[in-house]
Amino acid sequence: MLMKRQLFLAGISLILGGMPMLAQDISPVNSVSYEWKSVPIVGGGFVDGIVFHPEAPGVRYCRTDMGGAYRWDAASNQWTPLLDWISLDESNLQGVESIAIDPQNPQNVYIACGTYTSSSNGAILCSYDGGRTFARVDVPFTMGGNENGRGNGERMMVDPQNGNIIYMGTRLHGLWRSMDKGQSWARVVSFPDVSEKFNPADRAAWGNRGSGIVCIVYDVQGTQDGRGTRDIYVAASLMGRENLFVSHDYGESWQSVEGQPVQYRPTHMVLTGDGQLVLTYGDTPGPSQMEDGGVWKYDIRKDKWTDISPVRLSDGGKAGFGYAAVSVDARNPKHLIASTHSLGGKHGYKSDEMFRTTDGGKSWKPIFKTGYEYDYSKAPYTEVAPLHWMFDIEIDPADAEHAMFTTGFGGWETFNLSAVERGEP
Repeated sequence: MLMKRQLFLAGISLILGGMPMLAQDISPVNSVSYEWKSVPIVGGGFVDGIVFHPEAPGVRYCRTDMGGAYRWDAASNQWTPLLDWISLDESNLQGVESIAIDPQNPQNVYIACGTYTSSSNGAILCSYDGGRTFARVDVPFTMGGNENGRGNGERMMVDPQNGNIIYMGTRLHGLWRSMDKGQSWARVVSFPDVSEKFNPADRAAWGNRGSGIVCIVYDVQGTQDGRGTRDIYVAASLMGRENLFVSHDYGESWQSVEGQPVQYRPTHMVLTGDGQLVLTYGDTPGPSQMEDGGVWKYDIRKDKWTDISPVRLSDGGKAGFGYAAVSVDARNPKHLIASTHSLGGKHGYKSDEMFRTTDGGKSWKPIFKTGYEYDYSKAPYTEVAPLHWMFDIEIDPADAEHAMFTTGFGGWETFNLSAVERGEP
């Protein structure tokens, strides 16, 4: 509507400019107040993360690599932009590295902002009113919301048993913690060194190197003393060395988890209700090309690792693709979905795929290969792109039939996830 209005007014000006002026009284024009709003252009760029509140139905946010963050508005049935107030001079803050919501208070939301690690103005934006207003907290570490590994996550998480405590995993500066709802931050010096040596001039290798600390998960079972969560798991984008670490003393000390796969880099991590830590892996962080990867689960109580990858090669060679993300049903720990990266054109798949299991990973069914229907009416030009860059997939904690996934051409959702079991699209 705004564009049409501007063009119409411009046409009137041209017509009047070509007419002779008539001698007549001209009445003063009353001032008109305008209400300005963001114009939804349905651009179709990379939506690289979705965050649901675990307890409050309908509360969810999404982040983009360089287009800000958004909150779902159920009343208007649309996404509300949260960072349009950022000035051009501060445009580096439009790249969102991570979003965290307080599980105990859905009004408390935190957005980690910074498009490139080469910039100096990374910040944590803290909101205590559901994203309507923000307090900016400048931090002594940089972020890379538009760098490789931007779909990994989430890097920032609020302690589910103590909303004052927030952990933030960075790309280059280790693990950080806030004890006052994001107002101040201190580095966790006891956390292991997860830095990688690389030659900044070797641009060809940029897509293969890691992206720092990428996932944080709290295991709340057995912690009831009010201090916060005792057991915390942190995954780093490392390969060829330990990449999963745990603290059993509220983040004071850390050690690597024994028996973990080190031949890939972690991309996403979830904890099921029955104590299974499930991780997706690729040999790069993505969205650069992957040539190998897998899905593994770790039984925390039994201290046992199991490869549950949906597609395995009989010869044990490289798969030719990796895995981007995983999500678990909040009410059914055996129900998971996992997405691939770089699968299109390989092993009989036309595009990347999402797999679904209802038995904890013993068996999987492909969702898109079975049959699907897409509604491209809001952005018909995106139909030209095959499914790709599904670096976040989420099962709605309040409704297991409702699931969402991201792509390089925007986000998608379904309200009949189980239709694959019936052979329906």
